[in-house]
Amino acid sequence: MSVRMKPVRIRYAKWKNEGIALLLALLFVVLLSAIVTDFMYKIHVEASLVSSSNSDHDAYLAAKTGVATAMSILHADRITNIEESGDVGGIYDGLDESWAQSSSVISFNDDVVNLTITDEYGKINLNALVFENSEGGEEEVRAALELVVRDVFMLYLGMEEDPTDLILDWLDGDENGREQGAESDYYESLDPPFSCKNGPMDSIEELLLLPGITPEIYFGLPSEEEQFENAGLPPEEGGRQLIPLFELFTVHGHPEGKININTTPIPGEIMTSISIAQDLPYMGIEETLQRLEENDPFVNDQELNAAPYILSAPVHQEGDPGNATNEVPLPPMFTTESNVFRILSDAQSNDSQVRIETYVFRDPSDNQNPEPQLFRVLDWRVIR
Repeated sequence: MSVRMKPVRIRYAKWKNEGIALLLALLFVVLLSAIVTDFMYKIHVEASLVSSSNSDHDAYLAAKTGVATAMSILHADRITNIEESGDVGGIYDGLDESWAQSSSVISFNDDVVNLTITDEYGKINLNALVFENSEGGEEEVRAALELVVRDVFMLYLGMEEDPTDLILDWLDGDENGREQGAESDYYESLDPPFSCKNGPMDSIEELLLLPGITPEIYFGLPSEEEQFENAGLPPEEGGRQLIPLFELFTVHGHPEGKININTTPIPGEIMTSISIAQDLPYMGIEETLQRLEENDPFVNDQELNAAPYILSAPVHQEGDPGNATNEVPLPPMFTTESNVFRILSDAQSNDSQVRIETYVFRDPSDNQNPEPQLFRVLDWRVIR
């Protein structure tokens, strides 16, 4: 009698079912781990974004606080100038004052703010090139200021073609192009096309829209040829360092084109051009530069006219006995006071950085009553 052995087949089937269950369990654990990992990653990303957003907001608030602090510094300076004007001999703005320090670092809570204040009246105001006369409202060009601008491009920067006509056409309200200028018909033929401004500039960066004004010229950088020629040379032997256009020119300067002699970065050769533009027989450029280097600012217009400086000619009226030629000299191009300042407020909170660049007008309407001293924001930019 024979007996069949079946238990072995049953045991194999049982092991097979247990193996499938184990694989399913492992697969479930792997999927669950992936889901949990993805969920934790998203939580981490969300938390980082929230933290970054909070830091960015904190940095922005700190930068705004920095701007308010800068305004308070300018306000205190104005009050001090008014109070001390009798002893000093006048009201002036110069690089010897607290607002003009290279930079000041302040702390708000755990955030750090770096403040820089510069004087816009120390620069050449391009918007003052074109003005409306008081009689018929027709546009005219300030010839003396135009001459200075031309010399900046041709003598100081050494440009082959003078872009001053381009600037004048950009500013004036007509469509009549000058000899070396351009109007909308030229700009609309570009890709992409745009129209000529035919009005005051809102930002000095508009110069980059004009043909011939390259980023190298605007930022005072050497050209590719100069970089090749000066490759390997130490900085002191690599050619002269040019001042960037945004430090020479502004669109928020004195409305009549005057320049604050105490704060201007204009080099000596351009001051010679200003002397010629004012039709002055002599201007003590070396004496002026030496005085400013000694941190001895000019405090009033009388000092500007006094020897040996003679930075502007005394203005005579027609028929004045002191005017031998019976002519009215060109208006002075220098001043000692400033009303518009550029504030850079750079704030850092954790890993977030925010810069606020603003131009503010400090109201000088009542020099005898410093309260209230009002500010008007001319331009406001937030850079992240």
